Amino acid sequence: MSNPFIQRATAGFTLGEPADQGLSADQLTRLIARVQTIKRRHDLTIVKDGQLIVDTAFGADPQKTHAVFSLTKTLSALCVGIACDRGALNLDDPIAKFVSVPRGMNPQATVRHVLGQTAQSDPPGSGFKYNSGKVVDTLGAVLSCALSEPSAGFAQRELLEPLGMTNTYWPELSGGHFRSGFGVRSTSSDLARVAELIRCQGHVRGKLGDHALVSKQFIDQLGSAAYPEANGNYGLLSWLNQTQSSGQHWVRPFSRGEGVMLKGAPANLVIGTGILGQFMLVIPDHQMVVTSLGRTYRLETLYTLQRFWDAISDVL
Repeated sequence: MSNPFIQRATAGFTLGEPADQGLSADQLTRLIARVQTIKRRHDLTIVKDGQLIVDTAFGADPQKTHAVFSLTKTLSALCVGIACDRGALNLDDPIAKFVSVPRGMNPQATVRHVLGQTAQSDPPGSGFKYNSGKVVDTLGAVLSCALSEPSAGFAQRELLEPLGMTNTYWPELSGGHFRSGFGVRSTSSDLARVAELIRCQGHVRGKLGDHALVSKQFIDQLGSAAYPEANGNYGLLSWLNQTQSSGQHWVRPFSRGEGVMLKGAPANLVIGTGILGQFMLVIPDHQMVVTSLGRTYRLETLYTLQRFWDAISDVL
């Protein structure tokens, strides 16, 4: 392995040389140094055009896993998409068709409302209320019912294993359901596989072959505002950067605003975030994905995300 920016060889990606992607060693050295100025970063992975360019950990053990918090949600959404593609359920099926509706959820809420974080409004879909607990956790139970098997085993077999995510641990709730809102432990390397799956519109590509894991139709929905009037920058358990003009609003757990949410970033960006600065960025315009985990003690992750974007933006 001649690329000095790859610290941990990972199955599933073709190893690339920066120069082959138009990147210089000096550029990447500066980028990594800027990322490290954001306190308590654990690791960083960059994949460009399907090739692993940077994969480095900033601690003693490059294989150590870390809590990804709400990045768990994007994995949950993809499992729902796989089940929908197989005809086990439909996004517009009522939650009550499968499980008891938990306190706080509108009894008329559908799977799509839960994925769009609008299941607690009246009527469902009219208001955005971010949830990481019992409301969003219904997804694992819904899948177990729809599939007639524990959703945790389904997630392992149909998502983690096909992506080669051997360093990812997803805890189960009672009944064998996966936890939907938080709980996964992983590395930026493994999460880059998820980001690359989204960038490639549901296809697994690279050393693990080239095959469809989830449909382009579902990926398109994941990366589009599910309920624009409620939140212009939220798809299906994933964040977006689509609102670009004043009058277009977005809502986050600890902040809200109009116009561009992430300054300098493209409108077709798909973003996974978790509290304390967990990032998964899908950047279609540059055929690139970037992932990083950390423990940056800033309650609103958006502030840290802006710093992170500014740190990586000059290689785009």
